[in-house]
Amino acid sequence: MLTPKEIGAGSTKVYPVEIEYSALLESGYISAKAVPTNATIALSFKPTVVNTANPLCDPTNHYMLLITKTGASVEVKKSNVSIGTYTTAATTCAGLLSEAITKYCGSDHGYYSNIYVVAGTVLSWDTFFELSSKVADLWVWKRVTSIEYGSSGGHYLFEDSNSLGSDSSGNGNRWAVTGTQSDDTPTHNGGAAIWKALEKPVIKDTSQYAFCGLFTAPTSSNQDIVVNWDAENTDWLLILKGRASGAWYWIDTKRGLNKYLDSSQNTKEVELTTPLTVTGSTITIPNNILTDERAYLVYVIRACPESGLDIQLYEGDGTNNRSISHNLKAIPQFILTKTITGVNNAWAAYCDAVGPSKWCRFNAAEAFSTNNSIWSNTEPTSTHFTVGNAPWSNYNGYQIIAYLFANTEVISVFNYTTNGSADGPVIDLNGTPLFMPFIKDTGAASDWINMDTVRNTYNPLGNMLKTNSNSYAESFLDSLVVRSNGLKVKYNATCKINYTTGNIGIGLAIIGQPFKYSNAF
Repeated sequence: MLTPKEIGAGSTKVYPVEIEYSALLESGYISAKAVPTNATIALSFKPTVVNTANPLCDPTNHYMLLITKTGASVEVKKSNVSIGTYTTAATTCAGLLSEAITKYCGSDHGYYSNIYVVAGTVLSWDTFFELSSKVADLWVWKRVTSIEYGSSGGHYLFEDSNSLGSDSSGNGNRWAVTGTQSDDTPTHNGGAAIWKALEKPVIKDTSQYAFCGLFTAPTSSNQDIVVNWDAENTDWLLILKGRASGAWYWIDTKRGLNKYLDSSQNTKEVELTTPLTVTGSTITIPNNILTDERAYLVYVIRACPESGLDIQLYEGDGTNNRSISHNLKAIPQFILTKTITGVNNAWAAYCDAVGPSKWCRFNAAEAFSTNNSIWSNTEPTSTHFTVGNAPWSNYNGYQIIAYLFANTEVISVFNYTTNGSADGPVIDLNGTPLFMPFIKDTGAASDWINMDTVRNTYNPLGNMLKTNSNSYAESFLDSLVVRSNGLKVKYNATCKINYTTGNIGIGLAIIGQPFKYSNAF
């Protein structure tokens, strides 16, 4: 994403550097001088031709890109993540840029801005970009004060609409450019005015409410997880899973850090030999629930109205139409209940997209079906949710846990209509998702699919687990595309989140960056 008109070295604003113009280039660009043995190109780019088989397929925003050439080897990074290397055949600097963009986008057509071309030197990512001090994981332009461009290098700002290819470096290396000048920076399909009109989010840094991370379990040692809030004095839910087969651990502060539930099983809660411990913002996972040297995935979601998660513990009484209070201060769109003592019983799922007359087992691959005794066919309110006399939500005499999720700037409970196509529906989340605890087709006997952007650092996403299975090891299934404003689901015959036509798909996303302040994914 580019910068709005926010300028000034050392600025505390989200975007401290001004990038005023971009150029829509769909008819090519040419430079005269040969590309040297070593070279660096830094730029922002937004594609206008989209192919979801390629990493650069998010048309909703600008990518921050670094292209480096060492001999004949070229590496391309987006948001400081390598998306690939290849052997170049380019002979000019413009040719190298076009070749690299086409390699990972499928076309070089799009909006370009702030192109730095440095000839003779391979420079690092942090020469040009830095992380925002206001928005988690948002890359912004640095104020670059001194660059040795080299004889064939240059700086292209597209400031002169009559001479778009002018070189601002002083080298005079003008490019032959056919295109249109735009103030679409940041480019939200309508220019700076559209961006300015977007509502400013109250929560710019969602890491204060949610964490997603990976780790390899140390040998015979505990594992520390550091979140960006006071975990010692707040409520939260932690979800832990080995990326191979094995149990899901759902651990929360309401039930206590010495117990876990497995989302893939109907079993009651299990006592841990050694509980989790918390000191300040550090959550320590004991080594006896970890397998040495195994790769793990961990999510932590803070429970509070701002995040959109509430956790309620209650004793079932077996009565119909029972109203239970919650603390969301908003209407929950998704609810999970689980009997945790006495008996083994399935997880029950509610979603507003299918209504309170239907339910589904969260620990099974099945379609939602009608059963008025689960939620008493009553929609939740901003203060209460209702359960019926069914044992899955109100088992008489037993303790039950409820996890309630409401739409906020952190949590997005979404739905979509499946079309069974590789060109699947686009889902607007008003932000870039960080992790998706589940996505499911409600009308099919399909799994609850789990994905995130920590295991999948560029498009298309495919490294997935099944929340309802502890025997399924992580595998790659090309089935999802992340955008700066949401998601696009794709057809895949195995994970089936867009396998049929006309069903209601649902999902839960934790937002990493608000749309107003985001990079293309």
